[in-house]
This record gives sequence, C-alpha cells and structure tokens, in this order.
Amino acid sequence: MGGLLGRAYLEFTKENSNLDKLMTVGSPHQGAVLAYPAWSAGEVWSDNLLQRIAMTVAIKRCSGLFGNDRVAVRNHIPSAQNLLPTFNYLFNKNLQQEIAVSSQDAQNNWLPNNDFPSPFYGVQVGTLSGTGFSTLYKLDVKDANKKDLKEGNWMDGDPTKKYHTDLGDGTVRTSSSGLAGALINRVINKNHSDLVKSSEGINEILDFLDISITPLSATSSTPESALIIMSPDAEVKFELEQESSSATGISVILSPTSKNFKINVNAIKDKSTIIVAQFLPNDQTLWKEYKVEKGTYKGILKFNRSKIEEDILEWN
Repeated sequence: MGGLLGRAYLEFTKENSNLDKLMTVGSPHQGAVLAYPAWSAGEVWSDNLLQRIAMTVAIKRCSGLFGNDRVAVRNHIPSAQNLLPTFNYLFNKNLQQEIAVSSQDAQNNWLPNNDFPSPFYGVQVGTLSGTGFSTLYKLDVKDANKKDLKEGNWMDGDPTKKYHTDLGDGTVRTSSSGLAGALINRVINKNHSDLVKSSEGINEILDFLDISITPLSATSSTPESALIIMSPDAEVKFELEQESSSATGISVILSPTSKNFKINVNAIKDKSTIIVAQFLPNDQTLWKEYKVEKGTYKGILKFNRSKIEEDILEWN
C-alpha cells in the first residue's frame, strides 16, 4: 500500500509535489487477485503470515458488529477495494465465459479512475518487483449458493479453482507491480515481504534513491504457521508453561510443533472471551472462541499438525 500512497500523493499534487524520486516496491498498480476473497466474502488468502494474522483478528473481532466477515471488511478495511484487479481474472464455469471486470459487483473504485502517466509530473519514478513465487492470477467461479447470496457473499462467483504463475512475488503479479514509462522497472527473485526486508531489495531501493551507504547484508525468515491464544479483555493473563512465557492479552507460538501446550489463564472478570487461533499453511485459518467466568484455569492446547482440529483447548 505504501507505493500506492506515494502514487496517490503525486497524482494529487502533480507538478507541485516535493518529490524528486519515487520508487514503488511490489505495489499492485493493476490490483491483486487476493483482494477478491477479502472484499467479496471476508476471507483472507495470503501466504504472508503476519498479514493473515492482522487481517483475520480485525475481521473476526469486528464481524459481530456487522453481521458477517464481508461487511466487517467493507466497514473497517475499505482500502481492500482499492486493491481489486483492474484486469479480467474470473471465469464463470456455469456460463463457460470470462467475466469482464467492468461488469463485476466487486470493482476497484480508485485505480481505473486515476491515470498515472509518464513522465509522472517531472518526478523520476521506478519500480521494484518480485518474481519466482507462486502468485494467484485467475479464478474459476461458480454461482454462489443461496446462503451466500442471502448474506451478500460471492456476488461475482464462488471460487472453485485457483490459477497461479511464477511471474510474481507471491502476492502481486510482476506485470501488475511495474509501470509503463518508469525510469526503471527492476525485477528480483524475492517474495513480497523480502522485497523490503532482504539485503538485495534494500540495496536496490537505496541505489535508485542515490543514497550512499555501506552495502547491507540481511537475512530474514518468515514463519509459515502460528498458534495464538488471546483475549480482547485486558484483564486476562496467559502463561504458557513449556514456552516459559507469560503475557496479558495474547501469547504467540510461531511455527509450532505437534505437542500439548500447558496453559494457565487468569480471568479477573466474568464472561471473558478466550480465543484460540491457528494460522496454518495453504491459507487455512481456524478460529475458536471460548467464554469463561471469573477465576483461574489450567488447560492444554492439543496441537497436532497431522490432525488439524478447531477445538484444541481442553480445561483440566
């Protein structure tokens, strides 16, 4: 989103901006297909674990206020609409035809209406894109079922098959993150997160901006799974015995192994909410909420990677 914000600033100020150079990094100038499930059904599809956690927590905790996850996204994360693709990406299996993006219910309300033409109001613009990572670019869809239609979900079609290309950073297609007429459209073999976290990505950015600095060396590894126990009630304290950690409000285990995690819970008010969330590979997210009265509890989180279950918290 940072690159799109920079683009929006330049579009608004035009020749009166304070910019000499602007580099967008992995920015979806033509949108990203991953925005479709979020905007159309409140579902989070992302290989970026931290992004999945943040969006899922926001959606789940707000959905009760609005009736369902889709409405929660549209009310609390309206910028998701600005990320919808501007290219055709849905194929209706019932009709055996491609759906024109201009006829969809889910439409980007910003990118198609804002030209960003070269020479970019006198500013030197460059892009940095990733490639080599499986990136969603098309979906087969079928007509939504009666339940979804009643709730307003999947109005353009319920996905039945995903198509991926390696010409992308895992989130945004390489063709979407480049700009025609840019001073440079640099492509490196990094995923969406590592474009700004890796030494190669950082050095590319600094080089474009003519910032002289000792070449950076950095390593990064992004966990693919997480087990989280949390509560929106500030008075709830967790203690994971095996992890030798305690926290108020939230405890996180990254890349958990199959084991039983002993947990102590101290709830100092009635009707506290305890949430156990499992963020697993392949976009699988399990979310379970428990209600507890005031008191101290001991429990076990029975996490098994080969036998995934939603209800894994057992009280002693």
